[in-house]
Order: sequence, then C-alpha cells, then structure tokens
Amino acid sequence: MKKRIAVFFLLTGIFQLKIKAQGCSDAGICTAGALQLTSFSFQTLPKDVVTISTIDEEDVELKILGIDSVVVSEKAPINPNISSAGASNPSETNEQAKLYPSFFPKHIYGFSTSYGVGDRKTIIITNQFEFFSRISSKLYAQIKIPYAFISGKLGSVNGLGDVTASLSYFAVNKGNSALSFVIGTKVPTNRSNKSLNGNPLPMIYQTSLGSNDVLLGAKYTYKGWEVSAGYQHVVTENRNNYLHVINQGIEYNKYFESKDLKRTDDAILRVAKTIKIKTSYFGVGLLSIHHLAEDKITNALGKRESVKNSSGMTLNLNVSGNVAVTKQIDLQFILANRIQTREARPDGLGRSAVAIVGINYKVYRK
Repeated sequence: MKKRIAVFFLLTGIFQLKIKAQGCSDAGICTAGALQLTSFSFQTLPKDVVTISTIDEEDVELKILGIDSVVVSEKAPINPNISSAGASNPSETNEQAKLYPSFFPKHIYGFSTSYGVGDRKTIIITNQFEFFSRISSKLYAQIKIPYAFISGKLGSVNGLGDVTASLSYFAVNKGNSALSFVIGTKVPTNRSNKSLNGNPLPMIYQTSLGSNDVLLGAKYTYKGWEVSAGYQHVVTENRNNYLHVINQGIEYNKYFESKDLKRTDDAILRVAKTIKIKTSYFGVGLLSIHHLAEDKITNALGKRESVKNSSGMTLNLNVSGNVAVTKQIDLQFILANRIQTREARPDGLGRSAVAIVGINYKVYRK
C-alpha cells in the first residue's frame, strides 16, 4: 500500500514538469469509449470465493474496456455449492453467473485532471467526470463531462466543455485477442463565442469547440498489442468571432484567426504495447492524428477562406499507466511527447505541454 501511495504522489508531481508534449490534441475521438488510451483496469477471479471445476484456456481473459476477468464458458460449470463472487443471492443460477460475473464492474466512475500549456503559454486545466455502464455482456456506454479553466495573456475564462457520449460493442473477446467498435457523438455546450471586455477570444480560450461531431472507431488487441483507428466527422461550424484587429495591440493579434471556424474531419491511428507488472499495467505507443483538409473561417471581408497549413499530421509518443490501488480503485496517468504537428491550428488544440492524472472507482453488482 505504501508503494502505491508513493506512486500516486509521483504521478501528481507530473504537473510540475515542463515536458514538451501535445497529448492527443483531442477533439474527441482519441478517448471515445474503448478507444481511450488508459483503458487498462484489471481484476482477477477471487479464488477464495469462487471455485470453477473446468474452464477453457482460451476463455481465461476477457478484455472489455481493458479489464481482465475470467469468463465462464459454456463448457465450464461453476461449482453448484458455491455462489459467484460477491453474489448477494446464493441461489443465483449458473447461467446468470456466466453472463454477468459479479466480479466484473457494472459501472465505472472516473475523474481526471489534465494540465496543458497551449499557444502563447495559455494554461488549460480540465477536470473531467466519466461514467461507464455495462448494458450487456458486449455493449458498454460512456459519457464524459469536462469543465475547463483557461488563463493566459488575454485573461481568464472557465466553463463546461463538450459532452461526449459513446457506445462500445465488443464483437470478439476470445483468449488473448479482442475486437471492439465505437460509435458516439460530441455535443457542444456553447458556440465558442466567449469574449472578455467585449473582445472576442481565440479558440485556445474557448471551453467548447462549438461543433456537433460524429465519432466512429475500432480497436483490436492481441497479447498486449493494440491497434486503434478512429474517424471524427464535423457536422457544423462554430460561432467564434475572433479576427485580428489593428487597434487591439500586438498581443491580441498573435493567435490564429478563427471566426465561424469549420474544422475539417480527423482520422487517427494508434499502435501501442502494454506490459503487466503485478496488478499494474503500463503502455507505450505512437498516435497519429490526420487533419484531412484545411479548416475554413470567415475573413475580415466576410468571405469564407481556407486556413493555410492547417491540414496535415500530428504524431505523438504516448506513455500511459494504470495502477490498481484496491479492487475498486485504480489510478491512471498519461504523458505524451510531440514528434510532429500542424503549422496552423485555428481550432486551438495544440499543446506544448500536457499531463493527465485520473482515478477510477468500480462498482461490482449484478
């Protein structure tokens, strides 16, 4: 326990580091449902509570939302004299235990804090609540609600960020391999039109991207290796009003113009490897984010134009970890090092430093 507490304070200390990182430049798709990087939370079957007479070796591990568990196959009857782990009713049928093992979380409540440094040394601190719920043995729902505090040379703002909701369907969970699919949406909480003292603020100061987006993705894992692909389709433009104005001074005009920004779609590809150290998991991988075309804005003359050099690829080296503190509590962290990024970022998603620390609380019930 002392070692785990020490790890917690070590991870918290990450916020003091001046690392050159960008994270996901996340518009939503990188962390939707089963695609999230720190989906490593594991439990093993409590041997002193459940006895299984026979079990197929290929069914030993179930990686739903990254959670290792034991799956009782049709060929694996549970000892009828002993109830399933944590079961409140000793007379529960074996069939119920097969479909919904009580040692597998019914709900997961998560809270994370991220610290980022954006354009012009703007500080972005985001506190995020996450909720996972098991709908069936293969279908999971997730909702994410962030609240952002932003401060920089133009002032300070705060408010709700975009709400993301997704469904993850696990088509394959067999032995060491798993295949999942994700569909979701990102809903804006404002139109990215915040201002200070009557002056429109650039996107780096906005708590919402201001657009409705559709999220699609797939993830395949095999023996600790992961390949994830995702696509984020932007449906609407926002109502940001930031343009360079002569009488506002030099500092005000150093950000990317973003009036009526219509972001282009993003496609992501991530390859990662996870290793297990006792009850903890640590991963390292490469994440590429392809901004498929140039973003569009309304210029000072009221005409639509493309933002030059806003398309292209961002490439990050990601490091993540999940440390099991108790059966119900996990600590997580993410660090990322930027290798390559887009020259123009009118959406305000670029980061020169980022670190995330989070905690998950799992509820085990039928």
